[in-house]
Amino acid sequence: MQLRILTFNLFFDEVARSSRMKAIGRLVEHFRPAVIGFQEVTRDALAMLKGQQWAKFYDCSVDTAPPFQETYFVALFSALPVKSLETYPFSNSGMGRELVIMQVEPIPGKTLFVGTSHLESLPQFAGPRVAQLKESLTLLRDRVNNADSDEVVTIGNKRRSSDSVCLGALFMGDTNLLKADMKLLDRRLAAFADVDVELAKSGRSKCRTCEEAIDKGAVRVGKMAKTTVAGGKVMEIRVWFHGSCFLNASSTTGDEKKLVKRKEESYEENEPEMTRRK
Repeated sequence: MQLRILTFNLFFDEVARSSRMKAIGRLVEHFRPAVIGFQEVTRDALAMLKGQQWAKFYDCSVDTAPPFQETYFVALFSALPVKSLETYPFSNSGMGRELVIMQVEPIPGKTLFVGTSHLESLPQFAGPRVAQLKESLTLLRDRVNNADSDEVVTIGNKRRSSDSVCLGALFMGDTNLLKADMKLLDRRLAAFADVDVELAKSGRSKCRTCEEAIDKGAVRVGKMAKTTVAGGKVMEIRVWFHGSCFLNASSTTGDEKKLVKRKEESYEENEPEMTRRK
């Protein structure tokens, strides 16, 4: 069994809204997704979408469960039979963010939970954002585990079949996750959050250790570091190293070394002719 799923942040601003909603409608008509998750939905944008021909074949979550806040919100559209629907406002959100969950029936006797959300925005709200993601995944997992006994809002007169089988859960939406958030998700991912390994796009960058240029196409390693700029202001910037200089530095952790070596091996396998200066 295969399902097409579409998730899209509509952007709440009025700029070219009519043209954008028509373009999104063309995407829906072309791909014919079974379930759609929209974020940053406004009432005007929703009215434009629901006025299109494709919308008559979908159930919309907002028709049954009003959004937590009206400025902009998330919505689920399902072309599949909807067995249940619930909304879950995040208690730690200062932006009115919530999780919307539908239980749909892809085929008779088989159900699937789908959830969409727009997690807390802006870099300074990494903590609430990561907590909302974890909470969303926990809620979906619990719905799957308790598929036969959960009491949620039902749509119309549809009831869960006691002999139905739950296929699992799917989360989609605008997570707003930044690379730096990874260490909050799992401390073991700290090396991945702080270090970038890539092929140099030009020969303009210099290695912070040996102060020599890093050749274009050579493996370079970037790491965030605090530095003082004009006016005495301290800023965090990304500094670059040759791969070997970074690996030989006493400050490089074991996890960081593993990450760099793994990426270097990957580049060598994909581009055996690549030359590395260091």
